[in-house]
Amino acid sequence: MFNNNKNLFGLVLSLLIIVGCGSTVEYSTAKVAIQDKDWEKAEEYLFKALELEPDNAAVMVDIGYYVYAKKREWTKMNEIFDRALSSNPAAKAQNGRPINEVTKNYRNMFWTESYNNAVRRYNDFKESNDKVILDEAITLFNESIEIDPQSNETYLILANSYYESGDNEMAIKSAEKALSASPNAFQPNYSLGQILALTGEKESAISYIEKAVEIDPTNSDAIRQLAMLYYEDDQKEKSIDTFKSAIDNEQDKFRKADLYYNLGVLNMQLNNYNDADIAFEEAYYLNEEDFEALLGMATLYEQLGDKYFNGTEENFEKDYFQAERWYKKARSKLRSLNEIDIDNQPKYAKAIKLIDYKMNISVENQK
Repeated sequence: MFNNNKNLFGLVLSLLIIVGCGSTVEYSTAKVAIQDKDWEKAEEYLFKALELEPDNAAVMVDIGYYVYAKKREWTKMNEIFDRALSSNPAAKAQNGRPINEVTKNYRNMFWTESYNNAVRRYNDFKESNDKVILDEAITLFNESIEIDPQSNETYLILANSYYESGDNEMAIKSAEKALSASPNAFQPNYSLGQILALTGEKESAISYIEKAVEIDPTNSDAIRQLAMLYYEDDQKEKSIDTFKSAIDNEQDKFRKADLYYNLGVLNMQLNNYNDADIAFEEAYYLNEEDFEALLGMATLYEQLGDKYFNGTEENFEKDYFQAERWYKKARSKLRSLNEIDIDNQPKYAKAIKLIDYKMNISVENQK
């Protein structure tokens, strides 16, 4: 009888030792509650377990996942995950995996879910233009940032969302946060420059897009944006050089045609008539459906005809023969436009009539 009691006492002691080494009764109770999906009880006993073992990293991880994440209290989740990592970096979670791996996976999982939901709502807004949906997307993007405050990708698309909502101040702040995390990366510099340009801060925009082009000198979008900003800032020679650089780096022929067209317009404004003509010709060669290139040539030729017709500008003495020549070239391009751009035929017909009138006067004055 005495021996049996001794054995029973030993068994109880052994069980107590096992419980004490593995987890507290409170933690074990919390685990059972988690299995039963009794979240209120799980929360109660997880905090009791942490109170008894304030350095138990596994308990902290479970509180982060089963309590704070379920309540979408992301800042508190991150804080307790960080506390777990700092208290015992070598600890393992209850699933046996290292806590640094587990917390990273949890964060990635929650961020991915929140970010993807935000992107879906943002895309819904782009289709519907419903500002209520855009506000939902912004809320979800901010939630994603709360989960992972280091996500540049989230800050950048959040910046665009704020801009489209009309909140320019928050758009700029979001882009600046992305840039502060990666000051030497292309996209944050380019995005901040774009938003500043859209909000009217041209000078500041130029500096950031210049930095973006410096980081990636082959990005034709950034080079083109920079060329347009130089043009709007009245730095037209710089704009021409930058457009040429964009053309050299552009592989898509239709986008290259558009760049040539812009270069033609700029050269025409700077009275670089031969360069303008070449640029318009290149634009049309690359894209024969580019009505604007044909119209650019027609406009250029008519302007040259007017200069010879009036003879009032430097380098353009009155010369009705040259005026007639350029008017004929302008009429030819307008006739081509009239044949292919059906929607604007009345406009071209009116322009052709005016050129015919000026051309007839030029012919009469040659007699």
